[in-house]
Amino acid sequence: MGDVRLITADCGTIELSGDRSSVAELQRILQGWLIAHAREVLVPWLEQASAQTGLEFKRTQIRRQRSRWGSCSARGTVSLNCCLLFQRPEVVRYLLLHEAVSHSSHEPFTSLLAAGRDFRAQPPGARSRAAGRLATRSCMGVRHMTRFRISIEEARKAIPGPNGERYAVLLERGQLEVELYQPQNTDPQQPHRRDEVYIVVAGSGTYVVGNERMTFGPGDFLFAPAGAVHRFEFFSQDLTLWVIFYGPDGGEAPILIA
Repeated sequence: MGDVRLITADCGTIELSGDRSSVAELQRILQGWLIAHAREVLVPWLEQASAQTGLEFKRTQIRRQRSRWGSCSARGTVSLNCCLLFQRPEVVRYLLLHEAVSHSSHEPFTSLLAAGRDFRAQPPGARSRAAGRLATRSCMGVRHMTRFRISIEEARKAIPGPNGERYAVLLERGQLEVELYQPQNTDPQQPHRRDEVYIVVAGSGTYVVGNERMTFGPGDFLFAPAGAVHRFEFFSQDLTLWVIFYGPDGGEAPILIA
C-alpha cells in the first residue's frame, strides 16, 4: 500500500492512507501534524496576546511535553504544548499570558487579573474540529514523567531547534532548567535572570564573566551569576555545554562569611 500519507479533509477530519500496520509510524505522523497545526494556531495567538498587553517574548517553539502545558526558558523562549489545542480558549489565553509574563517584567501577572483583562478572547482563527477529535489522553499521557537520565547523544539530536536555535531545553522541574548549548562561531547570549552553571562536555576556549577571562576545557565547571555579562570567545567548533539554570529571578543571595 506504500508509505503512509495524511490528508486533511474539508469536513474537518484527517485521514491516513497507505500502510497502516506500524502503530509507531502512525503516531509519529499524527504527532507531526498536531505540532504543525498547533504552530499555525498558537503562535499567532501568543503574538496577539503580546501585542494587546505589551508583554514581550523572544521566540516560541511547539513541543509535546509530557508534564507541562507551557514554559518560558531563561533565554526568553516560550515553549507551548501542542495539546493546548484541546483546551478551552480562556484557559489557553490565561497560560499564554502567564508564560509571556515569565519573561517580561513590564507588568506582574496578578495585575493583569486584577485589571479584569478578558481571558476569553478567541484565537486569530478558529480551532480545527479535526484537532478537537483527537484524544487528549493519548497526547499528554496519564503519568508525570521525570527524566532520570539524559544521554549526550540524545541531547545533541535536539540541536539545531526548529528555528535554528543552538540550544535545547531538556528538563524543567520547579526552578531547575537543564539545556544543551552548542554555539557556532560567536556566542550571542545576553545576561540571564537566574544563576547559571555550565559543564563543558567538549571543546575549549575562553570564558568571559564580568571583568574576568579564563580558559576552559572538557569537564570544567563554569558559573555565571544572575545578571552578569558573560560569553564564550575563541572557542572550538565542537564546543558543547550542559547548561543549568536554577533559583529565583535575581539569583541566590550570596553567603557572607565573617
